[in-house]
Amino acid sequence: ATVEFALGLPSVVLVLAFSLSGVAWALDIESAQRGAAEGARTAIVDSDAAAMAVAKMASGHPDVSIGRSGDFVTAMRRTCRERIAETVQR
Repeated sequence: ATVEFALGLPSVVLVLAFSLSGVAWALDIESAQRGAAEGARTAIVDSDAAAMAVAKMASGHPDVSIGRSGDFVTAMRRTCRERIAETVQR
């Protein structure tokens, strides 16, 4: 029984580590998406500074940028692995 436990324990720990890593990644992506969406919506009706403040508050992360191109407003927030962008037309 001890050998089975010794061989099985690392597998259980590895599965747990991957599961927790996946949950953390999903929460980070969801937070970035929420912040970018709120920032883009705010940028339509308010200044870029106000939109960045809303996006920072909604996502809980200071790395937020707002861009404008014609009738489109894009808010971006960097996650630990990628940039999440939300584009909204005015």
